[in-house]
Amino acid sequence: MRRSAFGAIVLVGLVAQCATNASAAARALVEGPAERHFAAINGITADESSRRLSLRMEAARLTGQIVSEMKGRYAGHDFSEEPMRVTVRLTGISHEPRRRFQTPYGVVEVLFEGGHLHSIEQLRSVLRSGKPRQLVPDADGVGVDVRRGVLYITVPNDGALRAASAERLEIERFLGVPTELRATSSRDRPLAALPIRSGGRAVNNSAFCTFGFRAYSPSGEAGIITAAHCPDLLRYESIPGNSDNVVLDLQVDPSRIRWDAANDVQWHPMPNSANATWSIFMNYFGSETVASLAEPLTDLVDGWQGFLILCHRGTRTGWSCGVLDDLHYQPGSSVCNNQECTDNWMKFSSSPPQELLCDGGDSGGPVVTNGLMPVAIVSGADSEGPLPGQCNYVIAMPLGRVQDAIGVKVN
Repeated sequence: MRRSAFGAIVLVGLVAQCATNASAAARALVEGPAERHFAAINGITADESSRRLSLRMEAARLTGQIVSEMKGRYAGHDFSEEPMRVTVRLTGISHEPRRRFQTPYGVVEVLFEGGHLHSIEQLRSVLRSGKPRQLVPDADGVGVDVRRGVLYITVPNDGALRAASAERLEIERFLGVPTELRATSSRDRPLAALPIRSGGRAVNNSAFCTFGFRAYSPSGEAGIITAAHCPDLLRYESIPGNSDNVVLDLQVDPSRIRWDAANDVQWHPMPNSANATWSIFMNYFGSETVASLAEPLTDLVDGWQGFLILCHRGTRTGWSCGVLDDLHYQPGSSVCNNQECTDNWMKFSSSPPQELLCDGGDSGGPVVTNGLMPVAIVSGADSEGPLPGQCNYVIAMPLGRVQDAIGVKVN
């Protein structure tokens, strides 16, 4: 029992344009939490919010393709909006001409900046060597910030951070790459929790988690996924104020649980007699229904960081949104069942004026981006509580790993 990212100006060719149009046609303009959030913080209409977020996604895909093309030299990227201009940093001298892409949502211009000393691959190689944790014993998480081109080490204790900061230059010299030490409010931790204020979704006595997405076994049996560090038996409850007051006990399938260095997911099959409870699950998305969810976004690679607004819903905190800043985060071991975590966890953070909320009870909850695209489920966080300003970042398991981990497909 467990507890506890061609000339002076080049226009893309027909093949690339057709691919872009196809991906755009596959996405209906849906007003989900990401669209509402982005509209509110920028003072724009819902339609303009949807267009700009869709343009961000196109820019992310194009940047990802360029990163793959120049992988050994890729030293990070950044972007600015209105107009959408992406800067891809490269090691060595660069004579790459700028590229111009026409998408259904606007133009994406990509510029190249050479002269950088370290590639992102080099930074990740240092991360995977284990040296950062050897040099900073109090380190919690370790990651690579592709927008700044640095390796970063999170340290949760002020005294330990001051001590490590005094030796930062020596640490950087030993590692041989640009290094930042970053303060966190607490250690990375799973987000199963004690009783909550707003009513639960996945409940076991006094413990709470959040159910994530529908998922199907190879034989077509329906169920719901959540985090594997949540209890085995969870009571599926209706949202407070919902007229559907169905309560159902859902036992985990013991053959479909995975909590280890790279995974935190389990599957609870839904009894055939429980069709009525789907209407409850649909209400996770406010006025939206599960039927309106797009296909899961599972092809995230370097180049996507910074572009995506990710929103999660937790039983304690409701909907809130942040910015994808790391696709290869290595959390503290408590997130990984006390094993040394791999560096393939997703991390999204508060980035003013985005105010991300997270707290105990949010584990297993759904993470979506614009167009109501499912992206991940919540595993852990750096959080001091459920209020604004108390959540630094959320750690999540990408949905692209779920089927390999436990053999079910999110749909």
